[in-house]
Amino acid sequence: MRFFILGATEARHEDGRVIPLGGPRVRALLTALALRADGPGPVPVDTLIAGIWPDGDAPADPPAALQALVGRLRRALGEEGRRLIGHHRAPAGYRLTAGPESVDLFRFERLVREADPTHADPATVARTLRTALALWRGPALADLPESARHPVAVRARTLRLTALRRRITADLALGPAEPLLPELRELTAEHPLDEPVRALHLRALRAAGRPAQALAAYEAVRTTLAERLGTTPGPELRALYAELLAEDAGDAGDAGDAGPTGNRAAGSPAPRRPPGTAPAGNIRPRLTSFVGREADLSALSADLRTARLVTLTGAGGSGKTRLAEQAALATGGQDRYPDGAWIAELAKLDHPTAVPGAVLSALGLRETSVEHHHDPAARLLEYCAGRELLLILDNCEHVITAAATLAETLLTHCPRLTVLATSREPLGIPGERVRPVEPLPPAPAHRLFTERGAAVRRDLPADEPAVAEICRRLDGLPLAIELAAARLRTLTPRQIAARLDDRFRLLTSGWRTVLPRQQTLRAVVDWSWDLLEEPERTVLRRLSVFAGGWTLAAAEAVCADGRTVTSGQVLDLLGSLVDKSIVLADTGADTTDGADEADSAPGTDTAPGTDTAPGTDDGTGARYRMLETIHEYAAERAAEHPAERAATRARHTAHVLRFVQRAEPRLRGPGQLHWFARVEADLDNIRAALRRALRAADRDSAGQLVVGMGWFWYLRNYRAEGLEWIRHTIALDPDADQDAAPVPADGEPWPDDPRYLHRLELRLLAAFLMQDQDHSSFDLTDETLHRQARRMFTAFGVTDRERGTRFPGMLWPFTGFMIGETFHDIARRMTESIGRLRARRASAAARATSPGSGDWELAVMLLFRFRVSLDVPGAYSTVRHRAAHDSEDLAELEALAHRVGDRWLTCQTHGLRGEYFVLLGDYRGAADAFTRAVRTAEEVGAHAEVPFFTARLAEATYYAGDIDRAGALLTATVARAEELGLPDCLGLTQYLGATMALENGDPGTARTLRERAARNLKAGTPAPMFQVIMGILTSRLLLAEGAPWRDALSELRTALSYGVLVGCSDLLLSQLLLGAAATVSAGGRTTVAARLLATAYALRGDLPLTPPERRAMDALPLPPPGGEPPLERTEALDLVTRLLSDS
Repeated sequence: MRFFILGATEARHEDGRVIPLGGPRVRALLTALALRADGPGPVPVDTLIAGIWPDGDAPADPPAALQALVGRLRRALGEEGRRLIGHHRAPAGYRLTAGPESVDLFRFERLVREADPTHADPATVARTLRTALALWRGPALADLPESARHPVAVRARTLRLTALRRRITADLALGPAEPLLPELRELTAEHPLDEPVRALHLRALRAAGRPAQALAAYEAVRTTLAERLGTTPGPELRALYAELLAEDAGDAGDAGDAGPTGNRAAGSPAPRRPPGTAPAGNIRPRLTSFVGREADLSALSADLRTARLVTLTGAGGSGKTRLAEQAALATGGQDRYPDGAWIAELAKLDHPTAVPGAVLSALGLRETSVEHHHDPAARLLEYCAGRELLLILDNCEHVITAAATLAETLLTHCPRLTVLATSREPLGIPGERVRPVEPLPPAPAHRLFTERGAAVRRDLPADEPAVAEICRRLDGLPLAIELAAARLRTLTPRQIAARLDDRFRLLTSGWRTVLPRQQTLRAVVDWSWDLLEEPERTVLRRLSVFAGGWTLAAAEAVCADGRTVTSGQVLDLLGSLVDKSIVLADTGADTTDGADEADSAPGTDTAPGTDTAPGTDDGTGARYRMLETIHEYAAERAAEHPAERAATRARHTAHVLRFVQRAEPRLRGPGQLHWFARVEADLDNIRAALRRALRAADRDSAGQLVVGMGWFWYLRNYRAEGLEWIRHTIALDPDADQDAAPVPADGEPWPDDPRYLHRLELRLLAAFLMQDQDHSSFDLTDETLHRQARRMFTAFGVTDRERGTRFPGMLWPFTGFMIGETFHDIARRMTESIGRLRARRASAAARATSPGSGDWELAVMLLFRFRVSLDVPGAYSTVRHRAAHDSEDLAELEALAHRVGDRWLTCQTHGLRGEYFVLLGDYRGAADAFTRAVRTAEEVGAHAEVPFFTARLAEATYYAGDIDRAGALLTATVARAEELGLPDCLGLTQYLGATMALENGDPGTARTLRERAARNLKAGTPAPMFQVIMGILTSRLLLAEGAPWRDALSELRTALSYGVLVGCSDLLLSQLLLGAAATVSAGGRTTVAARLLATAYALRGDLPLTPPERRAMDALPLPPPGGEPPLERTEALDLVTRLLSDS
């Protein structure tokens, strides 16, 4: 058994068969064990736990969880796995007893050590290192968490780069240099500061006869080093530059003396083939460049050294033939295959029996046939039996059985023969190594389009975004990209991109000399369609209803109609489409570990692992998708069958609705990470179902989907999108305008029909989503909004209290913000809601039918009440009493969050702890709590919460005295908030930055940040407190800029007036009066300042001043507050007003 950790973790039998391992935790365990398989003893239990569950994410009983994972791994590996994975008691640990040679990492390290250029010739070094580098299939230790894999992965990447340098050095010595240039271009782009790589690039350019480009490359690296590191090239590069200059001077006098070896590295040996001798075979170089397949070419070359049958599979137009030809040329012709490399083109054949004859003709044997060889296959066997050659069977898919039979026969009887096949599906014979040919990544695809475009249009306009869009929408398919580039004769890149919705009509300008099926994009896909059986075509048409991808269970639910296709047939038909490269399977989508968690939400009756019948989604295993080109083609075919398409769409909508309703409660439970990932993966399908429901005016389906998605949209910051779906859904209801009508008078009945209540649920959800998104739609002075708010309050606070205990109806106390209620009134309504939620929870517990039902809703309302209660007037007058009370509330909230398992709740409780620590003056404790909040929010993907908590972390860090880190945190927060489009968060962050700049003596920066904060807060929907704190900031800024103290006091008066009006918190009012005291003191009114100061201290109770406030107060020429009686809120406002009037 062999183990592979240079990429996604795999285990394989000796014959190469991959062993299914299961979820990411199991793969992480195997990675951790294999990583230490060369050690003398077991891997300690603590080491394994830290590697599998990093950063405090361990389960309640880590050793037991680890033991369970080991059991799963042993079962996955089978009988041999039980022997290979040993358990040690002293010291406690586990060990993978396989030798180092069974692990690709150690095999790679050994091969690199053996390929020492000081002890081996260049050919041996290059060959050995190719074998070593082919072991890499992706990032090293990809299945280990970042913290566990970092040091070893860095070491492995460094060694890989060393191996790449050595291999290229050896290839350069062997020559020719020209084929190395594309790889070196990519390598220098990836490692722009690696001077040895840069030196290799310069040497290759020189050896390829491109001295001018080599000099330009030197100038580029010199500029890069100067700009990024402030240094100059090292000795090796400088010496090479001097050589290039000397050669350039010498070439001026000897321009005619360049010999035929100009494309070979100086001093390299001549190839074994005599000069002027053409290699055996019928493969000739193409007229266009080979772009972007350097890694594939290297891997394929390694495959051909270790396997006798390799099949390149992939969609039509993915470049299989070109890659096969290039691999044949790259092997060195007679150097690797003394009897040559030959390609048999099977695409033109119209009958399977013609395959042996076509291969015979490709080998040039028709004219030498003798009379008694009537069987082409027998003649092939006789010819190939003693020869060492490479045979390419190109385009096997339409004669797949005949091609497979011939390949197996030849390989069985011709031991020195190697077969390389290209096909849209594997040949399916023993010993076959299948290598899928994926679409080109963005950078090579862009380069291909640019190179082909330059060939047809010299004045190619530069339009990077348009080219990127073309390459993305054409799925990186080389043939499609080349067809698009051909259109540059008459269109610009932007025009081509705009016409890709009709790609099959657009992309019709292929080369005249290629096969007809490769001259247009439609012909390419028609070829694949024609090879499908009718049931496969039916399933493909139905799969076109999916957007973005699907699971097997989803395909069974949507494609099976019980008549033409049954649920039991879908698996085989889908597998056949995957084999034929029509559908792509992403086996990396396995989320088994998440499914193993207890993902049944409180209040639901579905136990984990029970809902796995066909048509239901357990979220495990592969996901499937189609390239956009194939998807568009399948959709066209589906349109030819309107009745079937309508029925398929109906099944798709029903399936998506079931999925959303099943996922909704689980997004708030212990398995939420698994379910968030599943909803993210199916987001395009959910959008498609919503669009379809809206077009069909299907209010029920649209409404259920919107309510089911509401919490996901809120938490993952799809709030603006969610608002649009809600608005469109409400617009379907012809009675929606009645929600803005005057509310019933006292004594009149309120509506209570279900459709009306559901519509108000949507409006309440919209208000929740728009709280920091859309200022224009949340005008608190709008009477229509007030009427809707009163309807929502009555609907869920009075009429239907059961709906008022479930999300989103449970948000009814927040309608107080929309109608201008005070914080005290809103907190009182939340207390009323909490009472109902406790009663519902107790009732559910008494029935014992839904254990845990209502825990999440109760925790959320406790959370919101805690926040609001901090803003209630009088909140800080008896801090010691409140501290005990709030501690009890927080303890209950934390216990509920732990029981529910919702990480969002957990991050909010950390945030509350942080806020409370700030109030009490424990800034290091606050920073620790906010750090935990940020970490948990990032884990759960609460994107909008992360910058808010980071801003609060910056504030606590500043108060704790770490000014530099606070500034760095604010800078990071601004970038994140801008990326997410969070104007309220931007405003808060820029306000904090302005206050820090002002205290540090930089009023210019403070003014700039203050103006930005004001613009962002105006664009958002900030809490009323922001208007008050912005008044405090502005008054301080005016004083710092030298403005008259009365101007500064006027700003404070406006803020104070608003704060008194909205009933802002005592703490905020205290901060405002501290600022007023400082301002009045600057005007020489010390008696009034002392009175204001006494009031500010009285409002704070026992709460300490923040360090900036303390520094500001210490600078005032005032004695500490003494016997001055504090003022009431309105008295303070009148006093400030009189001061301004006296002027």
